[in-house]
Amino acid sequence: MHLVNELALILGYRSYLEICTPTTGMLYGDVDRARYTCHRLMDRHPANFVAKLMYLARFMDTMPIDFRTSDLDITECVQVIQARGLKYDVILVDPFHEYAESARDIGVAVDLLNPGGTVIVHDCFPRDGALAGP
Repeated sequence: MHLVNELALILGYRSYLEICTPTTGMLYGDVDRARYTCHRLMDRHPANFVAKLMYLARFMDTMPIDFRTSDLDITECVQVIQARGLKYDVILVDPFHEYAESARDIGVAVDLLNPGGTVIVHDCFPRDGALAGP
């Protein structure tokens, strides 16, 4: 998240989207809200679920989830984002680590990116392949 926050200073970015699941994207709370307007799109998220930060297992993620779906289909979420005319300077993609979903989420990120923006994909080259498994 340090990279995301520095991009605001270096490139003047002001809008951030995170595409994740309840068990990925565990750093949403670390985005500098003084620098960014932030949104989060989460799939596999039941309406009554409270996302737990598994990364350190001692924090609760109580940050808002702006666009959510309880299954894998994010089509409606993307349509809402597009209908609102939202585009983002930086988008973090941290999907559930399955190929089809990862490819879909990267494609969505590219479509929602402002010209000159940056897509960051988490777990592209983990030190242990098990870390990037579904």
